Amino acid sequence: MFKIWILTSEAPDDESIIDRSSLVSEGIPGGQYENIRLFDELKYAGFNVKIINPKRIEINNNLIMCNNQYINKPDIVVLRTIQGSNIEILRSLKKLGIKFINDLDAHLTCADKPKQLEILFKSNVDIPKTKIINLPFEHDIFDDIIFPVVVKPISSQRGELVKLCNTIDDVYIHCKAIRNRFSCQRKVIFQEYINGPSISVNTIDGSPICAQIRYPKENIDFLVSNRRDDAIRLPYSINDDLYNLICKATKALNIKIARIDILKLGNQYKICEVNSPGGFSGRDDYFVGTNHARDIAAYIMSIL
Repeated sequence: MFKIWILTSEAPDDESIIDRSSLVSEGIPGGQYENIRLFDELKYAGFNVKIINPKRIEINNNLIMCNNQYINKPDIVVLRTIQGSNIEILRSLKKLGIKFINDLDAHLTCADKPKQLEILFKSNVDIPKTKIINLPFEHDIFDDIIFPVVVKPISSQRGELVKLCNTIDDVYIHCKAIRNRFSCQRKVIFQEYINGPSISVNTIDGSPICAQIRYPKENIDFLVSNRRDDAIRLPYSINDDLYNLICKATKALNIKIARIDILKLGNQYKICEVNSPGGFSGRDDYFVGTNHARDIAAYIMSIL
């Protein structure tokens, strides 16, 4: 029986206490919906599955310890988030011959937004006009900035501290908030504001399998609508232009399983960011009869 670890900072202390009777995506904080669904579907597919917090892992002389006990290495790791993980531990797991879904280097690239955007730009993938700004910055950085502009941290989750700034004063105030929240961050991202709906696309094996278009509800800020249930969500048909853009991006980043945020302006599409592996509760909620975790399990079975 193949052994799979789901590595997540939201791992429960005891898998037996998971309350599946309340398995409603909006009611479970963070990525717990995805963790539980993956756990159940991978077990149903015949895998030996554990949900583990990567902070609990130690490696000594190629032996793995978890919670101060030696444990057999898994065959496969499904890494749910890079944040909060010890990167050297993850690299050591890879050196032990453990297969990552996605590849570990692809995870790291997607977590590094400046690097991700640079690769997409060099690969001629359409993205919004972007500047990576060092903190603190000089006033002359505004010489070629067109307001309003989107300002966001280089590393955050679920849209935290992404803000549309209308003036220079807004930028200064927001950058101070970013520094207060993420004291180790020395850069911020300035990105072109595209006043249109957003599209969220889930991929498996590097290809788009479903898309939702999201419009903000009345009196709701557009950026906030992308990170909370304050939007009207509708299925969106994946046309040739969108399909080709997604495949081009996943190939450039070597990503198989992802959720990709896209900005739509008229008939044009621009990739805002690629999240690895990304959430999928939206697909399960809005596409009747779908089970994204089961599709991921089937994909893993297909590559063994």
